[in-house]
Amino acid sequence: MNNENNRIKVALYCRIASGASQDQMGLEVQEQKLIDYAEKKGYQIKYRFKEQAGGLTADREMLNLIKNISPSSVNRLLVTDVSRISRDLMKADAFIQELKKSGIEIEFSEHPDYIPWTEHAQKLMVQMIKETNVNKKRKKSKRLRA
Repeated sequence: MNNENNRIKVALYCRIASGASQDQMGLEVQEQKLIDYAEKKGYQIKYRFKEQAGGLTADREMLNLIKNISPSSVNRLLVTDVSRISRDLMKADAFIQELKKSGIEIEFSEHPDYIPWTEHAQKLMVQMIKETNVNKKRKKSKRLRA
């Protein structure tokens, strides 16, 4: 089987904020960081998405295009940082979950171990339930000994 077919196929996403204080260099720097990261990981770059738009919404032209990519053509979306998706973490998380449901993972080059807040919340909830159950068992055990 061809080694090229075994490589993880990625799309790159770069965004700078809209406004006069931003310039195209920000997009080029992000893109180069993602290219370097992809090459280091051995990923195959299939698409590159770049836009200049505000970060308070996740309803943007390029993100909407990304949502429509087939998981057979791209396995993963590479982004430098979660704030490039949205500065509102709930909106960013909703986008991440929507991509995952469609079969596309997301990876942040600046924070490869990033876990969406809903996954943190789920882990925290499970831990709280476990601790609550342990505390109930301790109280019951103390009552039985008394």
